[in-house]
Amino acid sequence: MDLTGKLLEEEIFCEIHAEWHGYMNYRKAMSFVIDHQEQEHWDPTDPTTFAGRDLHASVALAIEEEIGRDFDWSELELYSALRTPLDYFHGVDGFFSFKGVVVTLDVTKNPDKEEYKADLVMQYSNFLKGNKYDFSEIAGRIATMLVTRVMGAYA
Repeated sequence: MDLTGKLLEEEIFCEIHAEWHGYMNYRKAMSFVIDHQEQEHWDPTDPTTFAGRDLHASVALAIEEEIGRDFDWSELELYSALRTPLDYFHGVDGFFSFKGVVVTLDVTKNPDKEEYKADLVMQYSNFLKGNKYDFSEIAGRIATMLVTRVMGAYA
């Protein structure tokens, strides 16, 4: 697999085709993304792309391992933010939401990327194993962040 950064992002997320004008602050950009998922046929609880579904399932399994029990996977949502104000202005390609807690993601092929705005940078080299994606390591990191934040919210 030799994907460009843009194609790599689209392997996981779908591009959101929605118009907006001018700068949008972070909170409005997050709402914009949430409001435009359905029109792109993207179900945050069952993503459209194969890689998106695999990432969602990997994070769900990692959460179950983290909390020591099964949970309703529909509580875990993966939102696509490609080509939205959240992507352009705030550097977020997508994000997970679990029990009101969010972890933002930036997918990149650039191994030297040091500056980022998302909670977690998903380096291509960290999840490409041979000719397929293996999200287990990154899913574990996402699950730990989500569960830790959820527990902190209830403390």
